[in-house]
Amino acid sequence: MDEYEPITRHDLGEAFATVGLLDCVIELRRQRTTQDVWMTERGPLGTLAHPSATRAILDRIRAARTPEDHRPWRGAKGVRIKLDDDFAIDVRVRGAELLGRHLFVDGSPFGGFGGHLPTRHQLPLYRRAWDWVRGRRGSGQIEYAVRREEP
Repeated sequence: MDEYEPITRHDLGEAFATVGLLDCVIELRRQRTTQDVWMTERGPLGTLAHPSATRAILDRIRAARTPEDHRPWRGAKGVRIKLDDDFAIDVRVRGAELLGRHLFVDGSPFGGFGGHLPTRHQLPLYRRAWDWVRGRRGSGQIEYAVRREEP
């Protein structure tokens, strides 16, 4: 299998955004039939392709947004990639882990994702040990549900 096989298998168009992170190249492409946004990640360990945002969901979010939804994201910032006039993705790398946020162009977040880069880069041993001591396990994207009603 060559590195462009996932691109042809999923019928993806030309890359409209390309970002280099560590020893990998991340490309954002639109699927030709549905216009969904796909993220392809090419690195020394292979090529990954997965959907990032479907056109139907982006249209529904665009229609439901109110002016009160403007709240700038105060989290860690990475590389911001503009999808279209209304939406962007902010991606950053932590070891071989890819962390991303879906944002409105004004910086308001509305979702996120995590994944793995096909890279040989890893966190240094002292950072992995520090994460383990702090209780960080797995992807680190742990969000606890808050129970609001009384038992």
